Parts: sequence; C-alpha cells; structure tokens
Amino acid sequence: MASLIATADGNLTAAATWGVVDNTSLLYTQSNSQVVATAPTWTSSSNFAPGAITIDGMAVLVMSRSASPSGTFSVRLYDVTGGAAVAGTTVTVNVSNVPWDGVNNDSSGWMFFKFAAPVTLSAATNYRIEAQTSAASQVTLRRDGTTNNICRMLRTTSTAAPVAGDSMFVLGEWTAADTATTAANAQDVLAKRFETCYPFHPATLTVFQRKWQTLPQFQQTRGTLAMLAQWVSWAFREGFQRARREPLITLGSAPVDELSFRSALLGQLGESRLVAGMASDIAGTNSHAAALDADAQGPLKSIHRRVGIAVLFESSGGQGDKVAHLPDLRFAIGGPEVGVASVDNAVVALARKGYYIRKVGSDGYRFGINPTLNKVVSDRRASLDEDDVTKAMLALIKAEFQRDARLPTVLYPVDGAEVSDTTPLTVVVLPPDRILDDRGATRALLSEWTRLKGTTPRLFPGALLWCAKKPGRELRDKVENWLAWKRVAKDLAEGVLPHDFDRNERAEVGTQVRETEDTAQDEVWASYRYVALADRDQPDGIHVIDLAAGHAGANQSLTGRIVEALRMESVLNDSVGASYIERKWPPALAATGAWPLSSLRQAFLSGALTRLLDVDATLRTKIPEFVATGHFGVASGARPDGTYEHVWFRPDSLDPDELTFESDVYLLKKERAKALKAGSSASEAKHSDASAQGDPGASGALATESESPGHNPAVPTGTIVMVLEGSVPPEIWNRIGTRLIPKLRSAESLSAAVRFSAVLEAADAAGFEAEVRQTLSDLQLGDTVHIRRERP
Repeated sequence: MASLIATADGNLTAAATWGVVDNTSLLYTQSNSQVVATAPTWTSSSNFAPGAITIDGMAVLVMSRSASPSGTFSVRLYDVTGGAAVAGTTVTVNVSNVPWDGVNNDSSGWMFFKFAAPVTLSAATNYRIEAQTSAASQVTLRRDGTTNNICRMLRTTSTAAPVAGDSMFVLGEWTAADTATTAANAQDVLAKRFETCYPFHPATLTVFQRKWQTLPQFQQTRGTLAMLAQWVSWAFREGFQRARREPLITLGSAPVDELSFRSALLGQLGESRLVAGMASDIAGTNSHAAALDADAQGPLKSIHRRVGIAVLFESSGGQGDKVAHLPDLRFAIGGPEVGVASVDNAVVALARKGYYIRKVGSDGYRFGINPTLNKVVSDRRASLDEDDVTKAMLALIKAEFQRDARLPTVLYPVDGAEVSDTTPLTVVVLPPDRILDDRGATRALLSEWTRLKGTTPRLFPGALLWCAKKPGRELRDKVENWLAWKRVAKDLAEGVLPHDFDRNERAEVGTQVRETEDTAQDEVWASYRYVALADRDQPDGIHVIDLAAGHAGANQSLTGRIVEALRMESVLNDSVGASYIERKWPPALAATGAWPLSSLRQAFLSGALTRLLDVDATLRTKIPEFVATGHFGVASGARPDGTYEHVWFRPDSLDPDELTFESDVYLLKKERAKALKAGSSASEAKHSDASAQGDPGASGALATESESPGHNPAVPTGTIVMVLEGSVPPEIWNRIGTRLIPKLRSAESLSAAVRFSAVLEAADAAGFEAEVRQTLSDLQLGDTVHIRRERP
C-alpha cells in the first residue's frame, strides 16, 4: 500500500496526477500534540534515512493555531549526518496562513510546503523535519507517543497510478507567505507568467536564472540577450520558411545546430567539449535523436530532439544539482498536443540510446562530457574480431540445441557426407551463414544431402531433420552486443575503463551482461525457425516447416520444440496402430498378404510412412501386440510353395527380442495368417495320423528305420567340423556379431577367416590401402590378415 500526494489537476487514476510519498519519512500516528518551538529553537522529528531520492516538498499534520495569529511559521528538512539544513528546503509562511476554523482541533489537517526546485537527497544519510514559529505558542502539530516526533511525509518526484488500498492526499502547495499554490491561483500565476515571457515559454527564460546564473562565464544580461536575439531571428526565419506553428519559443526549439548560436551557447557554459555529445545525441544529422524522430509525425515531430535540448539546458548550469528533472522537462516541452507521457517516453528512449545523456536518481537526467556505458559498449563492439563473434555465436547455438536435447544433434556439416545415415531421428543444425529461403541454393543443397550421403544413396532419409536459420543479422547483432558488455564488465573489474562511472552504472553492467546473454539465447530460438525434412510429395523432395518465433524461457528444449512442431504437422507420432499399417499396405503386396519386416522398417525410415522417434523400439513393441490381439501375424522362412517354416498368430506369443527386421521375416495380414495357421494345423494332423498307421511316406526313412522291429539306429561318435560359407548382404553384417557368432562360440572351438573384396578406382587404391592397413594395425590384425590386389 502506497501513499500519494496530488501534484496537478488531472485524471484521478493517472500516474501523472500523483507523487509518491517516501515511506521512510511517513508518520501518520496521532497519539498526542506538539506545540511548535519558538525561534531560534526548532521542533525536530525523529531521524529517518530515505536514501538517494529526489523530493519536491514536505507536509506536516497541523492540529490548530493561535486564535490571534502572529509572526511566521517555518518548516525545513535537516541533514542530521551532515549537521546542516538541506539547501532549498526551508519554506516560511505567515501563521495566519495556517488554516483553522477557530473552534475544533484537527480542523486544519495536513499542510504541504513545496520547494522552489526539486532536491536530491544523499544515500546513507539521516534526515529529520523541523518546524519553528517566530512567536511563542502559535502552531500546534500532531505527533506520536514520542516528544517532538511530529507527523510528516516527503513527496518524491516519482509518480504512480493509485491502486486499491492506497492513501491519497489532495493538498494546497505553500511556497512562501501568502502564496499557497491552490488550483485556482496556480492558473492565475501561470497565466501571468506566460503573458510576461511571451513570445518565449517561461521555462526558456527562467532556466538562465534557475540554473545558469552561478556559472563563472555566464553574462547574465548581455550573454542572455545575445543568445535570445539569435534565437528569435532563427525562430522567425524557420516560422516563415517552414510554416512552423508553435505558439511559443520553447526550450526544445533552441537552434543548437546553428554554428553561431552553438558557439554562443558553449561560450556561456564555458565547456566547448559538449559539442561532441550534442552532435552524437541531439543535433547531428545522424544523431540518436534524429534516428528516434524518423517516424514521428504531427505534434510529436522532433520530440526526442526537443527533449534532448531541454535536458542540455536544464542540466548544464552551475547549480550544485546538475540534473534535469521530469517535472522541469514536462513543463518545458509539454503542451496541449504533447502529453507528459510523450515527454517521459522520449527522454527514456533517448537515455537508453544516447552516448552522453544518463539517468540520475529516480526522475533526473543529465547531459555531460563524460560518455555513458552505451558509448563504451559501442566502442567495444566496434573493436570485436569477426572470428571471435563467429566462435561465440556457434558456441551459443550449440549450447541451446544440446540443452535437454530430446534428439541426437549434428552440428554445422560442411558436406552431406558428414551426416551419418542412421536410423534414429536426428536434428542436423546448419551453420548460421547457410540461411534457408524459399527456393534458394540452400534448399537445393538440402534436397541433395537428403538423397545422398556423399555419392551413395541414403537408406534412411526420413530420419534427418535439417534446422536452418532465417535470413537477417539479428542473431549476430545480439551476440556482438553480449560480447561487448562482457568486455566492458572485464574492463570494469580490471579498472581500465577510461571514465569514472557511479555505483548505479557499475551495478548495471552485470545486469546488462545477463540480459544481453538471455536476449542472444532467445534470438537463437527466433532465428532457427525452419526445419526441412524428406517428403516424396514435394517436387524437390523437401518439406519445410516454419516453427515461428520462440524464446529460451519456454518450458521445453529446442529439439523438443521441433518434436512438437512435427507432431502438429502430423509427420511424427509416438507410436503406430494396426489400422494405419493396413491403410498403408503396399498394393504390390496385397495379393500375398505378406510385408517383409525389412521393407516395413525401411518405409518408416525413408519418410514414406510417418516418422517415429525410435522406429526399431516402436516396431519391436507393437508387432508382438498385433500378433497377440490377432490384427496381424508374423512368419519367417518362406518356402517355394508359399508357406513358411514358422507362423505366429493368436494365441501365439512373440518375444520382442526374437524379432528381427530381415528380408525373410514377414508381417502377415490377418486373413493370410489365419489361412496359414489353419493349413499348418491340418498338415500336422495328417502327419500325426500317417505316423500312427506306419505309413513310411509320412515320416521318411529315418522314422521307418527307427520304428523297424529289433533295429537300434547307430549313434554318431567322434567330432565333426561344421563350416559356414557364402555371401552375406551388407545390411546384416552388424547382426552377425550379435546373433551368429555367440551361437558358434558355444562349440568346442571356433576359428574364423575373412575374405573381403572391394572395388574402387585405381587412382584411389594407394590411399585406400594405407587406411585399411592402419585399421588392421589398430585391431592387431596386421600380421594375420593380408592384402592383395586383383584385376576384376
């Protein structure tokens, strides 16, 4: 809950109407009364430490005053730590100005005393509010249970819109004896001030008195008149040539880009070094104000330039507090068509972009000769090495894609041969300089890389997901900005920055390093928005999915985002159902009702069927389920007559570990599996009946011999050598080591020899042979496996 004091007439719910009360100074506990001490003694409140804030007035809670008022009533802010009253905070009124109905105590209420100009307090400093009267027993204030601890509050220059629960005070503003700034007389005072200063805006003339009169070089009469003469001449010429419609010559209209006026201005200030900052931030052709004003139209045309000039005049004087406060800027620039919000937004934007305008306190801005951190960061960014930026960008992209990755990733391939032809779904991240447009070179290249691994056709093109960056420099710009802030942080830690920066600016460096890194991470998500994958229905075999904008704060990884996008596009599923396989059954295999599992698996991996996160694991799980539920059957060992050595169908169970994706293992349609299963049962029954009747044709010679009366078959003795030889297709080479060799090693002894025959160009033979010999050496087979060359 906040306390607010009205600062102006206006919308009750608007922030510009209310000034925020400093909570450390606020005391509203009314336990007792306190008669104000008589000069030279002061009635002093308890100490409070509000910190480095800017205030424009203070209030005390009046209980009553004398029925016969005499003398004056003064209130001031006292610096307890420094041992002196705060300059510019003493306000004196007549006791007769204190409102009271003459009968009831507490009929006066809060009384607000406004300073001539805002005052900025110091951090880590104790203050108190003091009051005194020139005659005895004239004013009584409210206090809490502690003697002299009067009720009080300070109004800051910060503004806020009221919310439920806030305390809101609407008070007249006393600035001197008999000069309460109420709503009625405030308008009269302002009207007289505007009339007196015409054709100048009051802020244009008073700035020399308020801010410049203590400058050693400032000629208060002659210097001011010389500048105003040039100013009027320029304003008349501009008004005639450009049909300008400003009713007054405002502070923001100063012709600082005119050489003669600028020379006079800098001469009065006694600081010629300001010219660099003026050209950079305010008046130059390529200044930051000009860039911000590029799209401004109507009454807001050149609003940033006008605000920048006002900051220059308000903060470059000789006063101790060289700050342009928001109320000053609003009064100097605001008008019927320029709201205070527009002024506030303009000065914030200019301070964010500018090199010589910095924020001071909660509502102050200063223009000076020392560059801000923005200038230092810009210099560091200009000196970055291109290779360093590229390395940092690649490292950032890698970190984002590998963070909580749900899919394997391959980073920055230069050629399609660098991307393995593997079965798992794989994200291939293209380097940031290879952007993806609609029909450009990158798309044609991806089409080729999807089809070929080097010069060899890919077996599993559907497993590749190519992720490419959108056109533009956004990612590189944000990485450069991040690296520049990192260098500034390093220079600051090492104490090598060329200028001094205050504590707030130093604290900002660490914040900016973190924020710019987060921004660069977000830009990786926003830039890598295109995913290309194999699609036979497209003319070039490539389908591109736009992931749209994303950000690193999302509750998923980058690869997870790709997975979700594929699901939304219906090109990726977690599993597969029996009905889907039935619908996709190849017409060429409809008559046989048998689909080789190697072909089925290849259809998923090539992109002909839907993509699965793990094809092998999904099929090993689902096919035994299909067998158990009777949706499909499985067979192996095809015979010439169209039957199979083994058929699995309900109620048979199929162990997933025994399922192999080979060309001689088949997925059977339900009707085919039923027929084969029924035929197998009839054949077994016939075979059993024939054996029982002694039919020699039913069981073969061995059965006849074994069943001959009085005959005992011979049992083989000794050992035999079983030799396996023949051609092995490349697709099952890996499974020989996992399935065949363990079975053979169960014998008493096992020996193996190899014969490989590789055909290649004669020109490549020498290099190829050297690589093979090195591989044999690594396997410790250099002495047992020999190489020879033959002519085909």
